[in-house]
This record gives sequence, C-alpha cells and structure tokens, in this order.
Amino acid sequence: ARNVLQPLIAERDDPALRFRLAECYFRQNETALAAEALESALRKGLTNKDLHPLDQKLLQELQAGPSAP
Repeated sequence: ARNVLQPLIAERDDPALRFRLAECYFRQNETALAAEALESALRKGLTNKDLHPLDQKLLQELQAGPSAP
C-alpha cells in the first residue's frame, strides 16, 4: 500500500493520505516511520473530526505510540 500512497502524496499532498501512510507503517510495526507520517499529517491539518469514528480510534492508537495495547 505504501508503494501506492507515496506517489499519490507526491502528486496531491493530502493529510488523509499521509494518515493512511502512517497506518501502513503502523501495521508493519515500523513505528518511527508511522510517527513521522502521522506528525506530517497533523502538520498538514488533519484533525480527529476529519476521520471516520473507526479511524479516530486508530488516530488515538497512533498518537499513543508503540506502547499502546
């Protein structure tokens, strides 16, 4: 998925795409890359309100970091 997302982000710098990239990294246990992608999404303006309730939960997990259950 990240091979698809990275060119899309280069073409259309969307915070939601950066959030999805953070999710990809998170699911692959690449926590440093996940944190970097998440921080980038937040800097670009991503907010909790932009996300579906299920994604809001994921955002909380990502923000909690690797020690999250």
